[in-house]
Amino acid sequence: MKIKQITLLFILAWLLAPLSSAQEIKLQAQTISASRSKEQHWETSWGSYDKTIYRDRIVQTTLSSNTASTVTIECYWLGTPIDGANRPHLTTKEQKTITLKPGSREIVEFGQLWVANLVKYTALGINDNSGHKYYGWVIRIVSDDGKTLATQGARPPMVDLVARLSKQ
Repeated sequence: MKIKQITLLFILAWLLAPLSSAQEIKLQAQTISASRSKEQHWETSWGSYDKTIYRDRIVQTTLSSNTASTVTIECYWLGTPIDGANRPHLTTKEQKTITLKPGSREIVEFGQLWVANLVKYTALGINDNSGHKYYGWVIRIVSDDGKTLATQGARPPMVDLVARLSKQ
């Protein structure tokens, strides 16, 4: 009789186990491409110039889940103004919604281009700079009900920085 009870309890626990397991999201994000190019519009022999600098980054995210779910991937791009104010701020927020299947991997990429224009008139002592420089990125995975499931940044301190900046 005891063997039947133990067997029945084991079968019942095995049947209910999938109902009680919490959703687990695994996130891996990394910069897979970074480039810089320069376009020289004009330059003088005494050091004046007008040039544009282009910088871009591509971040690849790989997601997997133990349960089927629909999640939103948010990508926050951080930049600093080229004019010398070295305080990072959110330049762009992108998001994509995907459906995860148990045990499968989904790969999603995000890209951003930064453009900075640098103008220097040496004889007049004027520097006229505009645009942004790349500072970093943060990826956040959000469930349908708005709960954050996973977060990763280009560098760990950026996760807290984005949390602070997005509240402002």
